This record gives sequence, structure tokens and C-alpha cells, in this order.
Amino acid sequence: MPWLTAPSAISPFLVLYPIASMKFALLGVDHDALELIGQLCRAREHELRVVYDVGDQLEDVRDLAPRVEVGDAPEALLARQEIDAVIVANSSDQDARERQLRILVQGGLRLVVMLPMCDSLTAYELEMIRSETSSIIVPYSSGRGHPAIEHLAEIIRASDQSPIGVVEQIVFERHMADRKREFVIPQLCRDTHMLALLIGDIEGVSATGDRDDPYKNLSVVLNGSSGMTTRWNVVPSGGAIHGTIVLYGENGKATLEIPVDGPWRLEVAHGERPVQSWPSWNPAGLVVKELDGQSAGMGSWFEACRDLEIADNVATSLRRKRTIEIRREGNPEENTFKGIMSAGGCVLLLLCLLVTLVLAVVEGFRMPLLSPEELSSAGEPDKPRWHILIRLWPVYPMLAFLALQALLIVAKSGQKSPEDDS
Repeated sequence: MPWLTAPSAISPFLVLYPIASMKFALLGVDHDALELIGQLCRAREHELRVVYDVGDQLEDVRDLAPRVEVGDAPEALLARQEIDAVIVANSSDQDARERQLRILVQGGLRLVVMLPMCDSLTAYELEMIRSETSSIIVPYSSGRGHPAIEHLAEIIRASDQSPIGVVEQIVFERHMADRKREFVIPQLCRDTHMLALLIGDIEGVSATGDRDDPYKNLSVVLNGSSGMTTRWNVVPSGGAIHGTIVLYGENGKATLEIPVDGPWRLEVAHGERPVQSWPSWNPAGLVVKELDGQSAGMGSWFEACRDLEIADNVATSLRRKRTIEIRREGNPEENTFKGIMSAGGCVLLLLCLLVTLVLAVVEGFRMPLLSPEELSSAGEPDKPRWHILIRLWPVYPMLAFLALQALLIVAKSGQKSPEDDS
């Protein structure tokens, strides 16, 4: 079996990872998809077998995989048993791509999805479908799962034992030439996963920007479950997109440079230590391991849903000018059930109140029409009255509503939390 050599994030030694041979299909094409395909095709163990919806970029794909065939309908992938996984790229026709994703996930295929593929609502819908099928969804973006981030996390966890002491500030500067909303928010979504590895689950988002164009100089403060915060800033750049993560500690700083091309470089404590780099890091090998269920370096699809949700809440924070809390919900089906039952309870109470008012009005109109004899005998014990079981009618819908709460047990049975799938 072929092997891939990759540097460890916390050790100078090398770790050997077994890599399985796979045949891939490509649905659409973008920069990250081409990058991943190039890495896979350079490994002799893997093959790009068929492509769909690549348009005028077919020649770019053929430069990497000359013998690839062109398919007509992506739905045909459900019947192609030789395809091990499908790489799904972003598309200008987002609605069509989302429909295709739903079909592929329902078919139980293994997918590598380029981020950001869709909004958070659609992503959570795909997570619900995925939890009911055998589908595997691996989120992918440039730099996702890089061991340098784990190295920074080790520095933070070392506290005063680290070379820079206790980390007090974390700043991520993303250099972008085009700082429009349609480019800034997707880039924030790609970077959020790395920042969450440093500060824990992100629980709050606070965004600020210029009054005329808030995304041109967008600054986002993210609050983590560890109690730390980080600031993500957009800064102008004359070239391609690149980034810098700086940890400011009591005794110095650690600077991670994220270039457009080439290895990431980490400098700790003002150059007092040797610069560390990761020239042999290969994300394609990590993707293959995740498709085989051997690793979770790229993170689960549920974590990608969280990243999309955080990015979606930036616009809300800008509009309301306050911090938006991000709740960590572990079971979408259970939350949907609770929401439906809460709405149903409110409707039931209103119906009971309405029926009571109608009966009171009817009884009020009947009283003047009764004869004096009927009025005088209304309170007599032997006067025929409604049976007690009938007069207790408001209790019955309430009991039925409470009995329906037992369905929550059915909703929970057989469900796995997203953390169990990661």
C-alpha cells in the first residue's frame, strides 16, 4: 500500500499515513477544486474519472487529468459504482448546485464540498439528510486542516510555559485586493474554522466597518468558549489573497505567514527560534483519510455549518451594531420538534380560549330568552345538566397535547449527535 509522509504539528518527527487508491468525479470547478484535483492527480494512486458542469474550464481540468471523460447529468453519479467520491465546487447557479447536493447526499455518496457552498440554513438541511444516510461530507477550503494551526493551539495551551508566555491577543489579517461583500464573507467562512481551533467554539460575533462600505475594512471580533477572543481584519492588498495570524504574548509574539503559494512559515519570539515551515504538507492525503473515516483534520460537516452560520451573522451584527450570540445546537431534529410543539401549544391555547368565548356569548344570548320558570329552576338540583365529563372538555385537548410530548423520545431514538460523526 502506498504511503504519504507528512510533518507532525507538534513534533519534529515524521508520521506515516496509509493512503487508499480512489477514483473521483468533479462537479463544477473553482480555484480550491482545481488545487485539490492537482494534488490528487499528482499522486499515482488516485484518478479523476469524470467531470460535470465545468464549462469553459475543461481545458484547465484536462491539463491535470488528460483522460478524464465529460458527463452530461450529475444525477448519473448515483449509478456509477466505480466512483469513490465526488468533489463538489462552488457555482454561480447556487440553487441548481444545492439541488444537486441534496440528491447526492440522499444517495449516500461520499462528497468533498468546497466552502462556502451554501448558506447555513441549507447546510443544516444537508446535515439532517446526511445523518439519515450513509453519506460522508468532507468540507474543504485552502488551508483547512493545516498542522500549523494546531501548532499555534499548542502555544496557546502551553500558557506561561510557551516561548511567548501567556497569549493575550490573537489577530488574523486577511489581505485582499477585492474587498466586496461577495468575496469578504466567503473568505471569513474559510478562516473561521482555523480561528475556532485556537479559541474554542465561537459563541459570539461582533462586526464593525465603514459607514459607506462596511466590508471594505471589515473587522470581526469572535468570542470563543475558552474565554479568549480573536480579531479578524480585512486589509488592502495589491496582489492575491494571503494572510497573517499573530499571537501576542507576555514575552513576545508568534507570527504565522499564510502565503498564496508555498509553505506556511511560523516565526516565534522575534526570531529567537528557528523559523518553522511545512513544505511537505499535502491536504489531498488528509481528504482521502477523512473519506475513509480515518481522520477528522478538515472538521465535520456540522462544524462547517457553524462556520457558515457565523459568516451569515456578520451582516446581522453590522445592521444591529451589537454582538450576535451563536448557540451550539447539537440536534437539529430535536430542536425542530420542540419548535413545532411550542407553536402547537400556543395555537391550542388560543383555540380553547376562542371556544370558551363563543360559548359564553351563546349562553349570554340564551339567558334573556328563557322563561321565568326556566330561570327559577336553573339552580335546582334535579334540573338536567351536562355530564361532568362533558363540562371538562377544555382538559382533553390539553391532555392530548401533553401526550404528544412523548414523541420526543421517538425523535431522539436512533439519532447521533454531530460530535459523534466527527
